[in-house]
Amino acid sequence: MTTRRDFLRLSSAALAAGTVLPAAGQTPPELNESIVDSRLRTLANSQLRRMSHAPIILDAVKLQNRVTGAYSRDLIDRLNGDWRREVYNMDRRTLIPAVLETPASYFLAKAKALSEGLYTEFLLLDARGLTVALSELSALYWHGDRPRWREPYEAGLHGLWVGPYELNQATGVWQRQVSITVSDPSSLYPLGVLCAGVAVEAL
Repeated sequence: MTTRRDFLRLSSAALAAGTVLPAAGQTPPELNESIVDSRLRTLANSQLRRMSHAPIILDAVKLQNRVTGAYSRDLIDRLNGDWRREVYNMDRRTLIPAVLETPASYFLAKAKALSEGLYTEFLLLDARGLTVALSELSALYWHGDRPRWREPYEAGLHGLWVGPYELNQATGVWQRQVSITVSDPSSLYPLGVLCAGVAVEAL
């Protein structure tokens, strides 16, 4: 049985291996670009939209927004720095377990496991770009300056962003990230962003 400590240790190992943009000499698989893009957008507007409406996702992001809405940029920067230090220090963690060991994070981890290799990761981000939940450890706590958060969130209700090819060096899997706006089903007001890594050869 995997314990919480095992979960954090395995996540740290995966993070250390890294998911990176391809370097010179590394090329993504030869796939029809228009077909890949179409399938990613279809996936985003079907499975990911349904996931974003799950009560466990909506409740988690609403709760965090009530806390982080008043955060200053200085505090966000400090928390992001704390997160990065905790990534490689398993014995002195407070912020990471508070995010990774939650019902919403376990929900995302289960969704990844049940996808049979289609999804490589999930990130749930709040209205400030701060991490609410995730399927596995990420190097960043704040994503507010990244297109994975900025583009869908600023686009509003139907926001959608598809990222470039990335190579997971631990698994050799080529992926692209897809992000959608998480919106309140009643007011349609944007609450945050749900981001998924998708293994392109599994589409």
